[in-house]
Amino acid sequence: MRRWLLPEHIEDVLPAEARSMERLRRSILDLFERRDDVYLLGEDVLDPYGGAFKITQGLSSRWPKRVITTPVSEAGLFGVAAGMAMRGYRPILEIMFGDFIALGFDQIVNGIGKFREMFDDQVRVPMVVRTPMGGRRGYGPTHSQSLEKLLLGVPGITVVAPSDATRSAFAVPQTPVTSAPRCRASCTAEVPTAPEAPKMRTRCPDRTSAVRRTWSAGRPP
Repeated sequence: MRRWLLPEHIEDVLPAEARSMERLRRSILDLFERRDDVYLLGEDVLDPYGGAFKITQGLSSRWPKRVITTPVSEAGLFGVAAGMAMRGYRPILEIMFGDFIALGFDQIVNGIGKFREMFDDQVRVPMVVRTPMGGRRGYGPTHSQSLEKLLLGVPGITVVAPSDATRSAFAVPQTPVTSAPRCRASCTAEVPTAPEAPKMRTRCPDRTSAVRRTWSAGRPP
């Protein structure tokens, strides 16, 4: 009988480096090493906690001046990150749970996504909003929604929702909101990017690595 591996049990047998969350964490580490203008801000992002999903673990120990822990004020965080972006920095804003982007909706829709056009193409807002979406983790009704669909179609905003670990790595700006190459891409983009990582994928395996390992062992995937 085949034993199905449930997402909540997968971390017991899957090495950390093969999980989507680790690929994303390493992608952000790589961004920090490559660019001095990348900053990260959010609630509880400092070590040893490293964020609710441990994506920022290790960052503040290596770059204490570029990782900023903040008050519980999502509306304020969007404003600060937008201001940093317009002043030439490339902030990554971590919103602990995607449900809380609702607190910054007016700034996203009527400010951050429109500043470039409002100011006649004289400013850029190269910021990334990284946040987990979705349910099935037992966090309750206000921490388990998938609100990224509300941003689809908003001019000036790019929404990225990775389907696996490899795509997750690409989500942080060369295009705005986030995945590892996508993560790196988002952070170099000149537009606001919102990478949305499904919570149930954070502990799931990197299928690309699994395929490589299978082929290297002489078996087809």
